[in-house]
Amino acid sequence: MKGQAWTEPCDGGWRVRAKVDGKKKTIGTTHATEALADVYRDAWNADLETGVIASPEGLTLDRLGKTWLAGREINGSKKRAVVKSVSSERSVWRTHVSSSGLASMHPATIRIRDVEKFALWLRARKKVRPITVGSGSAKKTVLRPTNEPLSTAMQREALRLVRGSLQEAMRMELIEANPADDVCVAPGGPRPKDLSEDWLREDEIEKLLSCEAIDIFDRTVFAVAIGLALRLDDIKAIEVAHIQLDAVEPGPHVRVWIQKSEKWHRVPVPAWLVPWLDAHLATLPKGAKYLFTNTADGGRSRYAKAYDFGWARHLGRTGALREDGTRELHERPSALTRAGVKRKVRFHDLRGTTATHLALGTWGRKWSMHEIQSMLAHSDQRVTERYVRRAMDTLSAAMKETRGGPGFSPLGPPRSTHAFSADSVSGRFSLAPGPGLEPGTNRLTADRSTN
Repeated sequence: MKGQAWTEPCDGGWRVRAKVDGKKKTIGTTHATEALADVYRDAWNADLETGVIASPEGLTLDRLGKTWLAGREINGSKKRAVVKSVSSERSVWRTHVSSSGLASMHPATIRIRDVEKFALWLRARKKVRPITVGSGSAKKTVLRPTNEPLSTAMQREALRLVRGSLQEAMRMELIEANPADDVCVAPGGPRPKDLSEDWLREDEIEKLLSCEAIDIFDRTVFAVAIGLALRLDDIKAIEVAHIQLDAVEPGPHVRVWIQKSEKWHRVPVPAWLVPWLDAHLATLPKGAKYLFTNTADGGRSRYAKAYDFGWARHLGRTGALREDGTRELHERPSALTRAGVKRKVRFHDLRGTTATHLALGTWGRKWSMHEIQSMLAHSDQRVTERYVRRAMDTLSAAMKETRGGPGFSPLGPPRSTHAFSADSVSGRFSLAPGPGLEPGTNRLTADRSTN
């Protein structure tokens, strides 16, 4: 049995407490302010009783949305028992919904035109970048505005959250229809990102993995990311006990727990990656649990979630000591910059790099889309298709190898289904039939019936 929840101060902030089966238990996590704890408490009590928040007359979309998100964290959603994206959803709500005019409106007063106006407001928004300032107990994250327009994906996410909160208002019987159902991102926003540049070409991979300015430990991580097509968090979770490089059947492989889908996944290890793993395993301390582990405690702990093994550019106060006792800012260039690659590619794009090269057959056999989907552990092939980038240089190479065509020449009448080649002496085109092409034939008159 569940009882009414209440808030109380604790070390580090405020917490929500409730009686569950006769015992006092803490609900959720510790909150920084009493107001946040109250939102969490309201979500618990509303779900416990009638599903309607007390005093709906004073309800706003902002309060409803925060309560709805708290309820998703407590009870999950229709599809998942645990919604892991609540923290990022709460950040999007706080940044791009709470500051809008729509947030102060009562859900019952919101009309379609109000949501459309919100979509236009989102289109004019600028992207913000989180920056960590301070240290120790004074460490905090601030949002620094940029001059870049808000991405279409972020606009779509903010609209999705507004639509979900209004759906909650329907469940509470505050409104009869959802005004955000048919509202999409306002047209005229930033162009979609050019995915053709978000993957490394073969020569760039060679530069990255052979760059001596990058520590061999970090290069091994990058090699594993390319060879196994795993996310950064999943790479950190690889355990030594789950690596089988001498397996005959089904061959060298790694078993890893995929955190996003919460399931085990067996990834085949390509032949070129086996020497990398052998050399790295030989350097691990005895009893190390993880493949890439922090050796400070004997190899038993994983690296922090934000650690990227030197992939991104880093700016920190680790330089020379100034006269006033502070340190100068020290910049560590990104791994790609040190390797001489001038383009910007995220660590996560190494996963798309693998998918693209497998689809193009760069490393030998061309993989089917279904095989790449299984390699990347995607539940939907449409997700895999977004990872397989289309490169213009590859299309150009394919066109050069395509010799056939309609055979039209400005020097004479159209020459159908014939391949042509330039004569080095006369400059005229030959009429040699293309390989594998048969002469065209007319269909029988009886086949051209309109019945």
